[in-house]
Amino acid sequence: MYSDLVLFNGCIHTLDARMPYATAVAIRDEQIVYVGDDATARKTLRPGGEAVDLKGRCVTPGLTDAHLHFQWYALGLQSVDVETPTLDEALARVGERDRKS
Repeated sequence: MYSDLVLFNGCIHTLDARMPYATAVAIRDEQIVYVGDDATARKTLRPGGEAVDLKGRCVTPGLTDAHLHFQWYALGLQSVDVETPTLDEALARVGERDRKS
């Protein structure tokens, strides 16, 4: 196994209960190929690869979702749900929101 990039001397949050933290991660073709200690990770580095000393900084897994609607969520926080069985309940919700603002 070889890697193109090694990040070492860091605090890697793995989100794996068996090993919640590591000090290094090795990457090849944008895929993680190793997570663990610095020495082992550095042994995977191919000639000409890049080794980055994190100097104790943290790395956390990236969370990517191509289908998020933050704008709609934010706008929803500004509105009041008045779809209620009665007008009195709708007015009560508007009054509650007004008191919280």
